[in-house]
Amino acid sequence: MTSPVFFVFPSEYAVKAATSTGNTAVAVRGASSAAFITQKKVQDRLVDPTSMTSVYRITDSIGVLCLGLLRTFLSHLVSGLLRRTSPPLASTADIRAQVERIRYEANEFKYENGYAIPVHVLSQRIADICQVYTQEVHVLLQEARTFSHSRVVHSSLLFNFQASSRALACVMLLIGVDDEKGAQVFKVDPAGHYLPYKAVATGKAEPEAMNFLEKRVADLGTLDENGTIELAISAMQYVLSTDFKSTEIEVAVVSAGSKFRVLTEEQIEERLNSISDKSDT
Repeated sequence: MTSPVFFVFPSEYAVKAATSTGNTAVAVRGASSAAFITQKKVQDRLVDPTSMTSVYRITDSIGVLCLGLLRTFLSHLVSGLLRRTSPPLASTADIRAQVERIRYEANEFKYENGYAIPVHVLSQRIADICQVYTQEVHVLLQEARTFSHSRVVHSSLLFNFQASSRALACVMLLIGVDDEKGAQVFKVDPAGHYLPYKAVATGKAEPEAMNFLEKRVADLGTLDENGTIELAISAMQYVLSTDFKSTEIEVAVVSAGSKFRVLTEEQIEERLNSISDKSDT
């Protein structure tokens, strides 16, 4: 019988840490395009804003949006698990590691098969890897409990744990387009769960965003590229209950016949003006 201390908690902590950043992300699938949006928060005024991003290109037809915390306290993880308390567990390092692994898997697939990896295959592959991380955490922690006669983990075991695989605190939204299935949206969490969605949200205001999107699910299949982008922005405006500037959000889109791209501030401003004009009429 598997103890919940070693099996359930690591994944729960990773999901909680990744979604407790205060940010919200929304992804929407239209007729032949998919788009996602998230808030862009600069933690320090001295940091160059152009270096802060949650949106990454994987291939010409696939992009990923990652949410995670800005700091990490790995040494608190083991102690938190053993004491059944909730430790902070995430970092931009987790996001970088996950993005690099996704890019590696995409390039490896293309090298072996001669064509670009479909987004549903990539999502499943990354979800499988995330699930394996949960198994390794379980094994390592059981070893730590077996070889220590107290609740204090030996320093060598703690170092061994920190240096090896664990559940990465990173929730991913993937969008892509392929010839077989068209536009697609997937959500992958640190425990290895993955599902395709017509529209999905994650982060602080996930329930409010999902409620907004559910009311508009009937319109999703008719949206063009601009309509898909505007619906994602409208969902974000709804959950934040305020208007925002083009510098305060990140938006990316991929459509059939065109490559994945991140919208510039001017393009975002154009969509914001379009939404404002429609609301006035």
